[in-house]
Amino acid sequence: MDNNQNVQASKIAKPVSVFVKEGSQYPWNKQIPFVVIIKSNIVAGPVYVNASVNAGKFLPKQRIINHISNGVYKVRFKYIPTEQGSIRYTFTVSATTPRTNYADSYSSYLTINKNLVRTPITSGFLTYELAIGVGVLMLIVFLLINLKKGLYHLKDSVIPNLVNKQVSKGL
Repeated sequence: MDNNQNVQASKIAKPVSVFVKEGSQYPWNKQIPFVVIIKSNIVAGPVYVNASVNAGKFLPKQRIINHISNGVYKVRFKYIPTEQGSIRYTFTVSATTPRTNYADSYSSYLTINKNLVRTPITSGFLTYELAIGVGVLMLIVFLLINLKKGLYHLKDSVIPNLVNKQVSKGL
């Protein structure tokens, strides 16, 4: 037997693994999108994905995938904050096979300030706010330009036409 032989530990993959990707909070409704990524090394069905939180709520609270096989599956949730503080959330995945059930979960925390905004503020949130500000500014400029055109049209054609009609009726 060779003493210099490298021994590698075998990695045993979980039957079902769950990972979570947090999205950028939307400034217009304060919702935070989540993508739950399920990696399956088994054939199972149904698979239940449950979301729980100690404050606020997830929409929906549960998703059901009828059938999974080896692969990656993505499920979307939205979190709606209702109060400030350190918010603990958990996603649990339960997969049913004819022989047994498998489960995995992911937990983490969000910090929500008094304005129901996640802290630290993400660059995506700031980008959304900037886009909304630019959109509102463009809308105001558009309305002012059209108001100016409308007033010129009113002054140059509508009012003289009304005056001419009144004068012609009186003569």
